[in-house]
Amino acid sequence: MTDTADAGPRTEAEVHRGRWPGLVWAIPIAALMIAAWLGLRALTNRGVSIELIVPSATGVRTGDTHVDYNGLEIGSVSDIRLADDHRNIALTLRIDSAQKSLFRTGTRLWVVGANPSFTNIASLRAAVAGPSIGVAPGPGEPERHFVAVRDAPVIVAGTPGRHFVLTAPDLVSITPGTSIYTHGVPVGTIAGIRPVGLTGFKVDAFVREPYVQLVTRSSHFWDANAFQITRTAGGLQARLTSPSIAALGGVSFETPADAADKSPAPPHARFQLYPDAGSAAAAPIGPETLYQVALGGDVGGLFAGAPVMLRGYTVGRVVATQAIFEPETGLIRTPVTIAIDGTRLHVAPTRDAVDAIVARMVARGLRAKLTQSPPFIGAYTVTLDPKAGGAGRLRPGSPWPWLPAAGDDDMFAKVNGILTKVDQLPIAAIGANLRGVTANLRTLTGSPELRDSLTHLDGALGTLDSTLKQASPKIGPLLQSLQQTATEAQGAAAAANRTLGGGGGAQDADLPAAIRQLTEAARSIRSLTDYLSRHPEALLRGKKEPK
Repeated sequence: MTDTADAGPRTEAEVHRGRWPGLVWAIPIAALMIAAWLGLRALTNRGVSIELIVPSATGVRTGDTHVDYNGLEIGSVSDIRLADDHRNIALTLRIDSAQKSLFRTGTRLWVVGANPSFTNIASLRAAVAGPSIGVAPGPGEPERHFVAVRDAPVIVAGTPGRHFVLTAPDLVSITPGTSIYTHGVPVGTIAGIRPVGLTGFKVDAFVREPYVQLVTRSSHFWDANAFQITRTAGGLQARLTSPSIAALGGVSFETPADAADKSPAPPHARFQLYPDAGSAAAAPIGPETLYQVALGGDVGGLFAGAPVMLRGYTVGRVVATQAIFEPETGLIRTPVTIAIDGTRLHVAPTRDAVDAIVARMVARGLRAKLTQSPPFIGAYTVTLDPKAGGAGRLRPGSPWPWLPAAGDDDMFAKVNGILTKVDQLPIAAIGANLRGVTANLRTLTGSPELRDSLTHLDGALGTLDSTLKQASPKIGPLLQSLQQTATEAQGAAAAANRTLGGGGGAQDADLPAAIRQLTEAARSIRSLTDYLSRHPEALLRGKKEPK
């Protein structure tokens, strides 16, 4: 049975080797393919490297500081190192390949938040949340190396509008980003400011479409303030401007209703930036005609740009004030130069036309004077008063004619009055009389009779003086002797009166009468003594007659 089994048919196995290694190798192969794909994707999406030089990297972090374009993140900071000049910082920016076309010659980059400003809300937000890199594309060729600008550009490239140039000696509340308004509506932005030597600044003012048509050749720009004071029929009116102007400042412009030229201003047209609305209202709207005036009082508080008023209307402005010392006379003159706008007077703005109407008003009494509005505390202005004087005229002067000021007529009237009175004096007759008096005095003082009279008078006075000197030692004893005699006579009269009054009837009847006479004699002697005591000169001149 064994042989029979062994003699049966046999099956043989054949080994075939395939190209697929088997399922066991599927997972490693899939992992390799995924890694290769990721590597290829990383290689293709690596982007471009941009080098940015900044003065400071404060707050900048690799991987955290993003590069933004109009709010879209297009890259980030991949490296921070010291620049080759050892003063600045070099940032390496990794930018998306799809956005590499933004980086060309003329592209501006800046660190948002490096210079916070109230006019740029993004800079305030970045100062709190952390800085970022801003981008403003340029029009040139591809570029990979940039130097950061200090401030972000205010106007986005391609914004429709028009740029104008404003000039001002100083700027109070105006910075790049300050809004521009007309009639309270924001229509533009201050794009930039740059100095012009030592005389002031140039301001780049950008006005957007369609408002650009509101800027005419006669428009007036001024620095808008939180409070605006205007003149009305009832006096001065103050009002608060928009909250944005009050908080951030602003520039306003308007075109005067009676402006001569209201055609649209061309690009980059130049305008003066006035410090306030009042100065802008006093600004000329046409060619000006200049005059000089010598105002009374202190004109140190009168500044260039102050309005020239006529019947409450602005017709011109103050151009300049001066203080001139004249060494020859020692006088100080303060001439004021004013400009009158003929357009505001509704006459042709030429020298001849304005001179003609001003001369006519001066002939009817117009005078210039210095005023304050409000009185005592307001700003100084020049007022043309149509009835401040009498008939006058423009006086020729250099370089401009002189406009008479209030008070000149009074001075001239006083001078003329004095000259009139001097002319009325009989000077010739007075001179002849004086010559006659002088001659009489000369004749009188030279006559012989006057010399003889003076000689006799001098002798008489000498004699009188000698007599008084001789009589003076004797007057005293004489008066004392008379006083003693009167006393003795009065005593004797009293004794006799006592004796006779004793009652004897045989006395002689005539004795009392004799005693009375003796008493009266003593009284007379005493009176004489008293008189001589008061008037010793009576011994020489006699007693004065009573008046």
